[in-house]
Amino acid sequence: MNGMDIVKVDAHYLGGYFEKDPNAWFPGLWDFMHDKLAVRSVLDVGCGTGRALAYFKKIGCNVLGVDGSVCAKRDSLIPEFQVVHDFTQGAFLPSQTYDAVWSCEFVEHVEASYLDNILKTFSHSDKYIVMTHAQPGQMGYHHVNCRSALYWIMHLYRVGFKIDFHLTKEARRIAGHGYFKNGGLVFIKQRNTARLIPVSFYISALWHQCVWYMEYIGNFYKAQGFTETIKKLYARLLRISFLCCQK
Repeated sequence: MNGMDIVKVDAHYLGGYFEKDPNAWFPGLWDFMHDKLAVRSVLDVGCGTGRALAYFKKIGCNVLGVDGSVCAKRDSLIPEFQVVHDFTQGAFLPSQTYDAVWSCEFVEHVEASYLDNILKTFSHSDKYIVMTHAQPGQMGYHHVNCRSALYWIMHLYRVGFKIDFHLTKEARRIAGHGYFKNGGLVFIKQRNTARLIPVSFYISALWHQCVWYMEYIGNFYKAQGFTETIKKLYARLLRISFLCCQK
């Protein structure tokens, strides 16, 4: 568990939360969002115990966090800036828009049938969506919607947000570890995005997805060696095949 606390759960269909998760701690990235992207207000979707929320508030942002867990709010660092909302019951619709939506370790824990609820909430960003996602076959507690980057790129495009490949690469470099290094994405709001996705954009997104995955495998190879890399690729293929065969 990399020194993390035991996952806490108060409803079987929620993703649970850690009080302290080193793989979700990115102060350098949050500073970058504030200083370089001029983010002054943040909606944290799937905020857990509010660690990111508290940091954004500390550096001067107007903040609001939303999470499905009653216990997470109870344990929150700033519960007065956090609300409980169940995304299986509908979208969370705040009374204002925010410069950025931050969402870490959240989307993979919500069934695909409720995707529209997430997208409607994400749409309350006025500038950026900065998020993580779990790769297909990635193990974890209540991982029910593990998808490639391409899946999120296409769905967010349709609701007015375009992936920024340069910012994504820079954000992953700054994060340097954990969930964001391997599955972080940065989107920018488009004012007049067509619902029909251009073929050129689809090809570009697919290419970057392949590049990111090859970089991940390359780093794993350097750390673990050839044999372990082959084992990991084989296990991933088996897992994906199993998921594809399910109804």
